[in-house]
Amino acid sequence: MSTKHGVYKNEVATSLKIAKSSAGVPVYLVTAPVHLATEPKIQEPQICYKLSDVAKYFGFQAGNHDFTSNKVAEIFFQYELIAPIVLINTLDPSVHFTQVTDKNLTVTARKAIITDKNANINSLVVKNEAYTLTLNTDYYATYNAGTIEIELDEEYNAGVMPANILATYKVVDPSKVTTAEIIGSVDVDGKKTGMELINSVFRKYRLVPNVLAAPKYSATPSVAAILKTKANKVSTFFQSIALIDHPDDVKFEDFPAWKKEKNINDPLQFCLYGYGTIGDYHYEPSI
Repeated sequence: MSTKHGVYKNEVATSLKIAKSSAGVPVYLVTAPVHLATEPKIQEPQICYKLSDVAKYFGFQAGNHDFTSNKVAEIFFQYELIAPIVLINTLDPSVHFTQVTDKNLTVTARKAIITDKNANINSLVVKNEAYTLTLNTDYYATYNAGTIEIELDEEYNAGVMPANILATYKVVDPSKVTTAEIIGSVDVDGKKTGMELINSVFRKYRLVPNVLAAPKYSATPSVAAILKTKANKVSTFFQSIALIDHPDDVKFEDFPAWKKEKNINDPLQFCLYGYGTIGDYHYEPSI
């Protein structure tokens, strides 16, 4: 048997390690691009241990800050590497959308492109001037770099491609999620939405919510007040802290007066000033 002398090296693949908490868990009420998710969660607490969990249940688009879930996921799983977190998505693509009807698209080399940001491929209907085309027979549709690419089958219309097609679809619009939907409610059948789902987290996962946040929306006094109430009594027995944002138009020198005016003064309310910045992106203080 041969014997090696000297110093040798052996390189192995490395990966970033995520710090995991086993005592408590941050809970974020968010708007999420669930039209991109394979198992979409709407008005339901879902724990996430890694970025792929966020993509699976909520959809994920790095840099698309129309959705607050993307911001939260970037900070926790790409920059700070902290897990787990619980997300409660309040956006429903069937409710929060803008309708686009019969948009005229130019066909080039059998392809047409929908460039509307946040267009929902699941709502897409494609027509020519005479009839509606059949998905996966007459045409195929895929997401491609933030757009929807429509490709006509090579045998469509006996290979004679039209110059234009008409597309009808919904554009998901997170701006249509209201503060009332973030605050949530309980209906006559006991179904909970929004912040009313916070107390479901401990029962579902046996982890105590230790941080409560609703990025962007918590700058609204009514949301800040309900977050405080929830933080004071989580699942009856526990306390948490509520991270509160501020409106964009509040100057630093006016910040203390604004907090006093809006009664944001509870010991469990942490009202932070200033946006975090990474590159060209800005993040709410609560994130």
